[in-house]
This record gives sequence, structure tokens and C-alpha cells, in this order.
Amino acid sequence: MLSFLNLLLHDAFFSAIPAVGFAMVFNVPKRYLVYCAIAGAIGHSSRTLLLQFSMPIEWATFVAAALVGLITIRFAKRHLAPPLMYAVAAIIPMVLELTHLIP
Repeated sequence: MLSFLNLLLHDAFFSAIPAVGFAMVFNVPKRYLVYCAIAGAIGHSSRTLLLQFSMPIEWATFVAAALVGLITIRFAKRHLAPPLMYAVAAIIPMVLELTHLIP
């Protein structure tokens, strides 16, 4: 159980980094970078969690992307900002990881 929690925390930390990187590429203001990191970490970690429960990667990615959408809509309403500002940066790390699976 501890190694599984360690896997999720490791996944969350290392998926937040590219989310912030892509947010910086898309000129997201500095004060919103932490929210992009949170959305990216939650999205990627939820996909990892679903994959551990034997869900196919396509469905796990779909559910995780939907979760990121819900989270970023909440962030957008709270900060009066467009939700895509958070969501695009948070979802790109999930998509980039899938590209190595394509033959």
C-alpha cells in the first residue's frame, strides 16, 4: 500500500513539472501556474490510479481528462479566467506520454 501511494505521489510530482512548463510556453500568468500544476498532477495521477485498477488506457485517459476539465472549470470560476488556460497545460503531459505507445 505504501509503495502504491509512493507511486501516485511520484507521478503527481513529475507530471506537475511539464504542466507548468507548457503553461509557461502558453504565457499563463505566474499567479496561475500553481493551479496548472495541481490540475496536471491530479489528472495524471488519476489516470495512473485507473490504470492500476486494470482500466484500458484509452478510458483511463478519457476519465482523467474529464476530471481535469471539471477541476479547471472550478479554478476558472474562482479566478474569473478562461478554463482552457489551465486545462491545456494540464492535459498535454498525458497526451505526450501516450505518443511512445504508438507503433
